[in-house]
Amino acid sequence: MNKVIYMLIVIVGLFLSISVNAAEEAIAVKVGEGSLTVSGYVHTRYSYTSYDNPDAFAVVRARLILSGSVVPDVSYRFQYDLRLATSGLRDAFIKYSNLPLGMAITVGQFKIPISEAGIIWGTAANNLINGPIIYEGYLYKKTGYSTITFADRETGIVLDGKMLDNTIGYALGVVNGNGINIADDNNNKDILARVTVAPFKELNLGVGAMSGREVSATYIARKRLIATAKCEIDSFKLVSEYFYQEREKSVGKLATDNFYITGSYIFKLDEQFIEPVLRYQQYTADVFNADYKVNVVTPGLNFGLNKYTRLQVNYNYIQDEIAANDNEVLVQLELKF
Repeated sequence: MNKVIYMLIVIVGLFLSISVNAAEEAIAVKVGEGSLTVSGYVHTRYSYTSYDNPDAFAVVRARLILSGSVVPDVSYRFQYDLRLATSGLRDAFIKYSNLPLGMAITVGQFKIPISEAGIIWGTAANNLINGPIIYEGYLYKKTGYSTITFADRETGIVLDGKMLDNTIGYALGVVNGNGINIADDNNNKDILARVTVAPFKELNLGVGAMSGREVSATYIARKRLIATAKCEIDSFKLVSEYFYQEREKSVGKLATDNFYITGSYIFKLDEQFIEPVLRYQQYTADVFNADYKVNVVTPGLNFGLNKYTRLQVNYNYIQDEIAANDNEVLVQLELKF
């Protein structure tokens, strides 16, 4: 009971104490024929769980972003996490956008465009604090078993574009397949592809896939399949995705899948906004030679205090077949510039 009271004090205190004076625009500098823009964002979080983890404050992201163009058709983006414990490069790519039929080619390390959640997870565009389990990960608390996830960033090359008045989008790429900031460990590259179709301006449907080889004592190959449906009508947004990952062993395979559906609505109040959000997700994996499921229901509220600052409050009700039901509250303050 004392923890619950303390948590409420933290939420109210954060909401009442925020006073941010940010520059009107990101810092932009003229560089030759191009430009350099300095931007970034910080996520400071308080977490409380009713199970066995202590409540804690943490800075989960502190990102500095340098982006711009060298000439009109050549752009770049570098993103670095400044935290001491997990500092490191996030984005580092060059993009050339003057190819025939409106195509663009990107080379470097980037978010792989195979799913909606993977593109926005961990950024200022996400309307929930945690992403889907397939990207975020989840620890079974009683056993210490961790979920099997896949990375949102890879190093390689991708070709993308839109056609037929932006009703069809596509992406095709070749990447290392080992995840962020990790060199390839074999001569077989991973192939990724995605196609999106917008039959109406309010509706967008997509399918994505990724396949490659692994060098491991346990796994020798993997494939991923993703299906997406997104509907946006004025201030209402509904997004649903299904992820499937199969990792082939020398004998047998390990299959995991993750489904989620998220609905949100933005109420605008001059420069402020309130956005209620609700998500349901289910993660299934073969654990200890049996299928186990994790179900998570997440209601949340986003408070847009100004164009640079957002306070997010999420409650996660977790049904864990291996461990036990868990209640988790996350409070996150976001500052972007």
